[in-house]
Amino acid sequence: MKMRTLTALAAVATTGWCVAADLFFAGDSTLHSRRYLDDREYPEEERCLGSWCDELAYFVKPGVRIVNHAYSGESTKSFIDRGRWARLIEQVKPGDFVYIQFGHNDQKKKDPKRYAAADGAYRDNLRRFAAEVRAKGARPVFGTPMVRRFYQGSKSRKVADGLENYPDAVRAVGRELDVPVVDFNAFSRQMVESRSREETLPWYRAVVDKADMTHPTKFGAKVFARAFYDEVKKQGLEIAALLKDEALPTMTAFDAPFGKFSNWVPAFPKRDFPITDYGAKPDGTDCTAAIAAAFAACHAAGGGRVVVPDGKWATGCVQFKSDCELHLSDGAVLDLIDDPKLYPIVLT
Repeated sequence: MKMRTLTALAAVATTGWCVAADLFFAGDSTLHSRRYLDDREYPEEERCLGSWCDELAYFVKPGVRIVNHAYSGESTKSFIDRGRWARLIEQVKPGDFVYIQFGHNDQKKKDPKRYAAADGAYRDNLRRFAAEVRAKGARPVFGTPMVRRFYQGSKSRKVADGLENYPDAVRAVGRELDVPVVDFNAFSRQMVESRSREETLPWYRAVVDKADMTHPTKFGAKVFARAFYDEVKKQGLEIAALLKDEALPTMTAFDAPFGKFSNWVPAFPKRDFPITDYGAKPDGTDCTAAIAAAFAACHAAGGGRVVVPDGKWATGCVQFKSDCELHLSDGAVLDLIDDPKLYPIVLT
C-alpha cells in the first residue's frame, strides 16, 4: 500500500504533556454551541448559525476540555434562576477556567424573568459568579458582550449596537474584583468598523435573515474564535496557557447559498520522528511496535510528523494520535502483514 501523507485529528488525550484543565463557558446565544444543528433538519437561516466557542476547540492544547453551558436566551438572572449556573459550578474543579459573557438579554427591561440592570443586578450576578468560581479553586474570566452589527447610518461604518452600559459594567466589576476581562465588545466592534459592510455581512446571520445582526454564522464563528485567540494571547492573560502556541489551523472559505462555507486546515508542529529511531527495519521485520512508539513519542512531545523513510516496511494496524501526521517518503511502502490478529476490531 503506497501512500504520501495521512493526517489524523483524533480526540485529544489527557495524559503526558497535555494540559489537565477544563474551560467552561457561561453565556447566551452568542456562545451557545450549535453542534446540535448538524443532527437535524433546519431552515437555512438556522443551519448557518455557528458558535465561536465550538471553533475555539481547534485552538486549545490537547487535554483541554471545553464544557459549554451557554444557552440561547439566557441572561445572568435567568441563567441562575433556571439552575444552569448551579449545574456548571458543580462540575468545576481546581485549576479550571470559567469564561462568563452575558449582556444581550440582561438589558430586556420588558422581560422580568431576564432583566438585570447593568448597574444593579447584572453587576451583583457577575460578583457572585466570580466568588463561586474562586471558591472552587478555579479562575473566572469575564467577557464583554459581542457587538451587534447595527450601523449608525445608511453609509456609516460606525456601530450602534444598543448594548448601553453593559460592557462598561463588565469592565468595572473586572477591575473591582481583579478578574481578567476579555473585551469581546471592543475587539469585535473594531473588526466590524474596520471592514466594509459586504465583508462583515457573512459573519452574521443577517446574511440570510436581514433582521438578525447579533448571531454569528459558522463562518463568522471561525473569524471571532481566531480573534478571541489573538486577543487573549496579546493581553497575556492566564487563560492563554490553555491555548496552542504553534501549529495553528488556517481557514479556507468559499461562497455558498447561505453565505460563506468555511473549514479549518490542520497544521502540525515542525518536529520529525523517524520510525527507524524506534527500531523499525525495512527487511520484513514487523514494524508495528516501532511505528506505535514513534506515534507515542510524537504525541508526548506535542505533535509533529511520524516519518516513514524510503523502503518497504511490514506492519499491522497503524493507530494515529492527535496532532500527529503520518508522512511517507516518496519511496516508502507500508506493507500490511497478512494476519487478521494484527488488525483488532474497533468500535466506532
